[in-house]
Amino acid sequence: MQYLDEALTGTSYSHTISKFRRSNNGREAFLAVSAQHGGLDKWKAAKDKAVADMRNSSWNGAGTLTVSSFINKHRTAFDDLERCSVHITAVEVPSEQARVEYLLKGVSECNDIQFKSMVATIQAQEDQDDGAYASFERTAALLLKVCPVARKSGGKRVRFGQGAEVDSAEVKSLANQIKKGPKTGVDIRYYRPNEYKKLSTAERAELKECKKKNSLSNPNPNPNPNPKNENKRIKKLVVDAVKAHHEAEEKDREQQLQIASMFASAEDTSKSDALAQVQAITKMVKTQYKDSKGGKEKSEK
Repeated sequence: MQYLDEALTGTSYSHTISKFRRSNNGREAFLAVSAQHGGLDKWKAAKDKAVADMRNSSWNGAGTLTVSSFINKHRTAFDDLERCSVHITAVEVPSEQARVEYLLKGVSECNDIQFKSMVATIQAQEDQDDGAYASFERTAALLLKVCPVARKSGGKRVRFGQGAEVDSAEVKSLANQIKKGPKTGVDIRYYRPNEYKKLSTAERAELKECKKKNSLSNPNPNPNPNPKNENKRIKKLVVDAVKAHHEAEEKDREQQLQIASMFASAEDTSKSDALAQVQAITKMVKTQYKDSKGGKEKSEK
């Protein structure tokens, strides 16, 4: 029960075993999870979704969604179909050429000239065994180079989530990186020690080779593949933000002192008294501005 609880903590399946925690009945908890979230009907539903994503989804390049996201959607659908084929029968796992056909059909609504030209070039290689049409990953790499959404962003800043920013040049370099090994199909990512031990010798060799190619194609790779390093980076951002806040407060105080020195005289008013007067005046002006702004909004209503 302990291992099952640790594995499902933080997932949508955690509530299923909540009633078995007090009795510590791991067998009943496992059967409950299998009954509610497993079985043939769940695999069939996953298969239908994967087929729909691969055959019926489309991308026109008109919004903010890059072709990289659409390609990853096709990759996920293919991986789901492979897993479904292990558990249920009558699952048709598409070939490389079929995957390319589904992908090109999905992006056919894009009217960008460069993109359409690249699609036509790929289709012209249909009879070539070593051409882009015979490999999903080669086709994906060519489409990523002419993505109109990434091109339109130019040198602008592209915002991701809450306050995180990266240059569009970095987005392009990351899009061109190898995501999956072309020989063994190993995912090119960070592996924990226990995960790395499960990889075969060929997968380890290809993982090392692809990581080396990615580092050469991107001079500034992500320095924080490890969650511990990511926590350090976030902590540093918080410290820098607090430091910047204190520096801004100190700068504001210095400005107030400069204003106070203009009103203070050696005979009757000290600098501290003048500073207090300036701060009081500043507070009064801000209050009057807020009140006048609120009254204006009420009158407009």
